[in-house]
Amino acid sequence: MQYNNNIRIAHLNCHSINNKFTLIIDINNEGIDILCLNETFLKNASNLDKLQHYNFIRNDRSYSNRGGIGI
Repeated sequence: MQYNNNIRIAHLNCHSINNKFTLIIDINNEGIDILCLNETFLKNASNLDKLQHYNFIRNDRSYSNRGGIGI
């Protein structure tokens, strides 16, 4: 078995992830190992938890409608 020692990392400044879900699915299909998201604007449960091959960790901003990060 041959192993690849490279890690593929991507970053996206979402400025509201709700209207970028299709883009995130496309990124997911590119084989990215770590996807960093900022300005997610999330407050509640999200469809991002359903992305295949990812564990989604997030920190929403509790005192504002903006901000938030996800990895």
